[in-house]
Amino acid sequence: MSCIKHLHVLYLAAMACFVMSCSSTHYAAKHTPIRKQSSSTASLQFIDDIHVYPEQSRSTASSASHQVGEYGMQSYSSSVTTAGLQEKFARILHVTPAMISNIALYRFIDTWLGTPYKYGGDDEQGIDCSAFVQRLYDEVYHIHLDRTALGLYRIMDLIRNQADLREGDLVFFHTGHGKHINHVGVYLQNRYFVQASTSNGVIISNLDEPYWKQHYAAGGRIKETNAQDMAGR
Repeated sequence: MSCIKHLHVLYLAAMACFVMSCSSTHYAAKHTPIRKQSSSTASLQFIDDIHVYPEQSRSTASSASHQVGEYGMQSYSSSVTTAGLQEKFARILHVTPAMISNIALYRFIDTWLGTPYKYGGDDEQGIDCSAFVQRLYDEVYHIHLDRTALGLYRIMDLIRNQADLREGDLVFFHTGHGKHINHVGVYLQNRYFVQASTSNGVIISNLDEPYWKQHYAAGGRIKETNAQDMAGR
């Protein structure tokens, strides 16, 4: 009989140990902190607090427009609609869209804006001021012009009063020493002109900018042309 009582006591002790062991395991599992896994969509942080997010992995460089200053180098899509072209250049020139009427002219400019400057160049890889003017007149007005700024200056009816300038007239500058004519652009509207500048390539500038105001020489118009000739063809 004593043996049975002894076995019963051992059994109860074993059960007590088992229950205590299970409770400890459950408590540990319940109260042990869970380390949070890093998310694959978390931002990656680099120097200067720049973040890169997974949804931004596709580059937007090809669709961005580039700008230097207020009227600086800008690249645009040549497939823009006529209305879009008018809105775009109306903003640049600070005029109404209805005043952007020579679509051939502004589409040509739209295609070339941002093209780098290259002395002696005459294509999309690089172009200089007189070659740009020559190509613009060839393609927009179907008029062939001299290749140099000085040569153009010599064959023009000169316009001394800037108030008399109209769209399509040439504007001449002496940017070197003395009064030697060495730069040319095409006048647009509201004192803006388009040019191939040595520093920014094909760009739209304003005659009131200090540099161009200082170096302006004269305007020029092809002899025996009138406003209808320059309205676009």
